[in-house]
Amino acid sequence: MIGSIKDSIKNKTAIVLSATIVLAAVFLFAILYCIVGYRKNIQFFSDSYYYISNSSTTLYDYKASMEKYCDSQDDAYLQEAQTRFEEAKQAFSDLYGRRFGYESDVRAVIVDMQDEYETIDKYMTVIKQSQIKEQACGMYNNTISLHVTDISDGLDNISYAVWQQGNSAYSRFTIGIGIVQVIALISFIGLIASGIYSVYFIRNKIAAPVADVYEWTRLFKDGYCEMADLPAVRDDEVGKLEEAFNIVKAKLLEANKLKAQYDEAIERINTEEQYKKTFVQQLYAEKRDKEAISTAARHDGLTGLYNRRTFDGLVEEFFIRKKENARGALYLIDMDDFKNVNDTLGHLAGDEALKLLAGAMRVVFTDAYLGRYGGDEFIAFIPAFKNEDELENHAAELCKKMNTRFENDQKYVNLSVSVGIATTDNISEYSELYMKADKALYYSKENGRNQYKLESRMK
Repeated sequence: MIGSIKDSIKNKTAIVLSATIVLAAVFLFAILYCIVGYRKNIQFFSDSYYYISNSSTTLYDYKASMEKYCDSQDDAYLQEAQTRFEEAKQAFSDLYGRRFGYESDVRAVIVDMQDEYETIDKYMTVIKQSQIKEQACGMYNNTISLHVTDISDGLDNISYAVWQQGNSAYSRFTIGIGIVQVIALISFIGLIASGIYSVYFIRNKIAAPVADVYEWTRLFKDGYCEMADLPAVRDDEVGKLEEAFNIVKAKLLEANKLKAQYDEAIERINTEEQYKKTFVQQLYAEKRDKEAISTAARHDGLTGLYNRRTFDGLVEEFFIRKKENARGALYLIDMDDFKNVNDTLGHLAGDEALKLLAGAMRVVFTDAYLGRYGGDEFIAFIPAFKNEDELENHAAELCKKMNTRFENDQKYVNLSVSVGIATTDNISEYSELYMKADKALYYSKENGRNQYKLESRMK
């Protein structure tokens, strides 16, 4: 039946469909050319001007905040400068992501500016960790401001280059739009004519022969399983449609039975998958809990440094694996008169002071095991060093960083630390190394505090 109808209308249908497809394709091409051309040539450069302007504005805000900080020494301006710099980085990131849309010389400038931002980011990290405001301002005035100037000049150059590139693209786009408008008009007229002919053809050659089976199709939709076979007595396309409906009805009845079996199987599979998913989630949750417990068991809860048990284990392992010429050094660090901090400022402020010491240790000892033994007692172990001068330089830097005024609620105390140092030279056990470092720490405490002492250089 389908073959008979297809043979009777094949030629005219092919002509109508071909003409419609060609005209529609041409018309869509014209529309797409306008849309894509606009986004590529106009919208792209409009957005580019915005991103360049936004980058310049946020960079200027960061520069202004840093200058205010250096003029007033107010930490609020430093915090504002850090926030403005993050905004400047984000604004430039938007511009950097579009770099492949520009010409090669502009891309090269953008890549160089990315390096400048990364350099400033590193300096800002150092400034954030620094406790000396004069040093931070000197770093800005002598180094960072030069990078800011380079970025500002680069943005000006990019703005001019993008302006030239945008004007050239707009000129090309304007010419193309004129041609596309003519093509779109011709295609639109052709589509209207093709549509009118298609309506006439479908109505008289296709819709009429199947109008008689409308009621059958409604019954078929409402309940094909219980519906009797169609009579199929006519000797025309409608009669052949009746035969086709009977065949389809039988196939659908069979498919319905298979679908019921399939739905039942899918339901069983979904139940099993949900069980497996729940089981896997439980396993992951148990793994996360174990990892959290392991981390808490190895580290001090306040400072995040190793606790005493973990630290001792690491140093003991050093002695077990120690090679013949290996040299390590142990630092015992004690905050001077810590009781006065708690009594004057309160225990919460005391905790902040301990965190301050832990942060200073992380800056000074970059390749060392760091731990808190309890209270205000801290410890560090360097598994390799060049000479004793290097050890004393670390201790001197830590003493300098911690020799500071610590304020809370309009009250303040002067912080300082005492340090004792001992090396593993001619020592085979950790206990002996600890005793020597403790002896040096006692010497520092008894001789005025706020100092360090290397055990091998004690009189």
